Order: sequence, then C-alpha cells, then structure tokens
Amino acid sequence: MEDLKEVSSEEILEISLKIENDGKKFYSDLADRISDPESKKFLTFMSQEESRHEQRILEIFSKNGNSLFSSKKSKELRGKIEKDFQTDLFPDLNELFIDLSELEGIQKALEYALESEMISAEFYALLGEGCMNMEVKTFLLTLEKEELDHYDFLNSLKDKYDNK
Repeated sequence: MEDLKEVSSEEILEISLKIENDGKKFYSDLADRISDPESKKFLTFMSQEESRHEQRILEIFSKNGNSLFSSKKSKELRGKIEKDFQTDLFPDLNELFIDLSELEGIQKALEYALESEMISAEFYALLGEGCMNMEVKTFLLTLEKEELDHYDFLNSLKDKYDNK
C-alpha cells in the first residue's frame, strides 16, 4: 500500500476555508433561485453561517500556528482528503439546473448540500480527534456539531420540497 504523506496545517487550513467558502457561495446562489421566502431566508442564514465559520477558522489558525495536529491521525485524515476532497463538495448550480425543472433542481441541490454537510462534519471530527490544542479541539468539535445541525435543517427543507 502506498505510504500517504502527512497532512500539513496549511493543507488543513486550505481545505477548511474551501469547504466554508464554497458552501457560502452555494447557499447564497441557491437562495437567489428560490422564490419561497422562508426557504430563501433559511439559505441566506446558511450562507452567513459558512461565512462565520470561515472567519473563525482564519482566526484560530492565525492565532495557533502550525503545530495543531498530531501525526497519529494523519493517515486517516490523508485518506479522507484523497476520498472526499479531490473534487468540489458543492456543485455548480448552473450546471446542476440544466434540463431540470426548478423543483427538481432544488431537490438535487439539497441532496448535494446534505452530502457536503456530512462530509464536512466528518472532516472536522477527524481534525478534532487529532488536535493537540484544547481551544482548537473545542472549536473543531463545535464546528462538527454545527455541520451536523446544518444537515438536520437541510434534511427538513429537503422534505418540504420532496413533498411538493
């Protein structure tokens, strides 16, 4: 089996920021496509949440430097990166909505969002397990929980559109 290289703090920061930035854009763009005010408000909130996560990640990494993570989780983390982060988590909505009705496009977009939130939660959980700094570990576990909450909220929204 190929020996997987250790994951650097810079790589973790880059992936974390990409997750949050792509999520922010995805939810904002999806909100622009939806006419239902309640759904639009929720997706705008989700975009703001991703922006808040992005800012907090930058603060944590700039404050705590490069030696945040133990190498004991590096192989598992590298495997997760190789499996889930070789392509964008969030799809391009213009491509997604081609040949689909508005309802079908929204349903498909929410399926991708659910998968992306779960992958994000798993990523932050794995980071938290390998983190040596208690402040950062607490932040990562909070981030994991928030991503799982997002999953639950999105699942409720998806149910609403699946029952239309």
